[in-house]
Amino acid sequence: MLFAATAGLVGALTLIFRSARSVMEIGGSCASGGPYVAATPCPKGVPWLLVGSIWGGLALALVVSVSASRVGAPEVAWLAWPGLFLSLGWNFWEFGLDPPSGDGVVWGWIVCGAMFVAMGAAPVLLAAVSSEGRAPSGSVARATALGTRVRATTTPPPFRPGPGLVDELERLDALHRSGGLTDEEHAAAKRVLLGGGR
Repeated sequence: MLFAATAGLVGALTLIFRSARSVMEIGGSCASGGPYVAATPCPKGVPWLLVGSIWGGLALALVVSVSASRVGAPEVAWLAWPGLFLSLGWNFWEFGLDPPSGDGVVWGWIVCGAMFVAMGAAPVLLAAVSSEGRAPSGSVARATALGTRVRATTTPPPFRPGPGLVDELERLDALHRSGGLTDEEHAAAKRVLLGGGR
C-alpha cells in the first residue's frame, strides 16, 4: 500500500508539472468553458487533469503518511511540497529566460520562479539545519534527516559471568565474611573481577 500510494503521489506531481508546462507553452494563461469565448483556450484535458492531480495528490499524500506510520517507515509525504514547488519554479525560470513568444526575458516569470523555489527549498533547508549538530545524549540517540525521526535506544549487553568468575566471587565473599578482606578491599576486588577497573 505504501509503495503504491508513493508511486501515485509521484505520478500526481508529474501530471501537475506537465500540465503547468503545457499552459506555459501557450503563453502562461488559458481559459476554457463559461459563457465567454476564451482568447487562449486551454490544451485539451489540461484543466481537468490539473484539478484531478491536485486533489488526487493531496489524498495520496495522506495515504502515504498514514501507511508509513503504520509500518514504521520513514515519513516521506512531506517531500511532495518541495517536489511540487521546486519543479514549478523550474518551469517559471526556464520559460522566463526563454519564453515561447521569443520576446526576451519575462521578469514576472523569473520572480514567480524565485518565489516557488524559495517555498520549495525552505522546508528542505530547515530539515537539514535542524538535524545538524545533534549529538546523542545519555543512552538515547536521535537523528533527524529530511523530517524523518529515528529513535534508537542503546542498552548494554546482559551480564554473563565467565566460568571461573562465579568461583572467584564466591571466594571473595568467603574471605570478606571471615574478615580476611575489609569492605573497601572486597569492593575493589569485585570491581576488578567484574571489569570495572580499580
